[in-house]
Amino acid sequence: MQTRALQTATWPARAAYFAALALVVTMGILGHRPVRTAAPAWRTDLARDLASAATYPTVQRDLDQIHASRSLRVLMSNSSSSYYVLRGEEYGFEFELARQIARELDLHLEVVLPDVSLTPMQMLQLGKVDVIAMPLLPDEQRAAMVALTVPYHSVQQRLAVHRDYADSIRGLSDLSQLRIAARSFSSGERELARLRRLGVDVVAVLHGYNVPQEEILDLVADGTYPAAIALDVEVEAARRFRSELRKGVALGPRKDVRWAVRGNSPQLLAALDQVLARHVRRNSKGRLVRSEFYNVIRARYFENAPRWDRHRADPFLVARTGRISPYDQIFREAARDTDFDWRLLAALAFQESRFDPTAVSWAGAHGIMQMRPRTAGVSADALRDPRLNITLGAAHLQMLYDRYKGVSETERMRFTLAAYNCGQGHLDDARKLSRLLGLDPDIWEGSVRESLLLLRQPAYHRMVRYGYVRGNETVAYVRGIEQRFEMLQHMTPRAHNTRVASRGRDTVLPAAEAAVMGAASLH
Repeated sequence: MQTRALQTATWPARAAYFAALALVVTMGILGHRPVRTAAPAWRTDLARDLASAATYPTVQRDLDQIHASRSLRVLMSNSSSSYYVLRGEEYGFEFELARQIARELDLHLEVVLPDVSLTPMQMLQLGKVDVIAMPLLPDEQRAAMVALTVPYHSVQQRLAVHRDYADSIRGLSDLSQLRIAARSFSSGERELARLRRLGVDVVAVLHGYNVPQEEILDLVADGTYPAAIALDVEVEAARRFRSELRKGVALGPRKDVRWAVRGNSPQLLAALDQVLARHVRRNSKGRLVRSEFYNVIRARYFENAPRWDRHRADPFLVARTGRISPYDQIFREAARDTDFDWRLLAALAFQESRFDPTAVSWAGAHGIMQMRPRTAGVSADALRDPRLNITLGAAHLQMLYDRYKGVSETERMRFTLAAYNCGQGHLDDARKLSRLLGLDPDIWEGSVRESLLLLRQPAYHRMVRYGYVRGNETVAYVRGIEQRFEMLQHMTPRAHNTRVASRGRDTVLPAAEAAVMGAASLH
């Protein structure tokens, strides 16, 4: 929509658009500049939202009006724990819970992402959304115009630490002179102030309130900071992508969190409470009782990283015989019907599953090439077959490769790998963002790669169609496959003594030459 409007706009309008874009980009960059402070002040974003929302009229849209429209409009944050799109599929804990609730209310779920010009409370009062599906803590007091559902989850504020510090930080006494990151105007900043009052001499590093929590956790995982303050569920969600993170010291008791609706929507509130209670409630002893559905999605997003994720940290070894995997011949055969070197397929398969045909990701991808049943057009059980999985994965990779025919060969392959990882929609978004920033959308390094990284930030992912994406994960994915492929190009011509893999096809060697190469591989 933004692009079509820009194409038909007059030159003054275009100039105004790019001036506004420059301001957004500048604000996004400045928002990431940390500020060090000894004793930070605190106030919640929610309190600010309530004050501003009070100036807006409250619409009358209760359950009857919602049923008449057939859609339940739910506001969610664009993050890996709440809502995001990956390879064309929608994911997130709040998303899956809200979708199930909408189904039980016989409504269509309409996901709404935060508006750059309005606060969440303003969006609620204006009727742009019916529910704020963001975890609201009980100590964040609300005005009478807002009503809260029954609790749907419980959270605990903790220290998120880099794994190198996990053993050395066991209590508050270990935090002295430790650099701890948090967002300004957040509960994390409030916690830093509390620690200072307790006499803990922490070094607070504050980022702008518009910086996503996941960005700060990424900085801890990268080793920029030893620790940050976050909710336990945020740390667990991030650990699915960043194995360097660990949950550290607990900084308070567990607290229930809730969703918000307008204060004049009692029917909607009662309906949400009734459905939520089917899936999560407290028994007479105060313990949470969860439905099977709730336990499944809770485990998917907030429990420890599954086995397939841990594969990515395993070393890549080529057997002494030169064999890369038990499926080398299948990779060769699949490559014959594509434009790919079979060793590239092997490098990708290792990155995806470490050649485990039983691997299942949290997102429902299966097998060696991590194909999803919907994408592959076959059942999950069928995807356990290595030959079928590799063949379908290679065909999907070829389909993506064919989309980038106007790009140079090296860039085309990088775009293909990136799209295989994050989905072609997100890659298209990154290329569009590169154009808006005056960069070349056909170049990976220095352009599209950097745009993917920017799409983790609200200032940028609000400007594109598919929104938030963990661009750092995709950048690392492409780099990892390129490095493994380069290594295999040096190793496997000597190790595989019957074929030398060239781009697109395998070249059969004469028997005598193959014998020489086979003998050489033993020395």
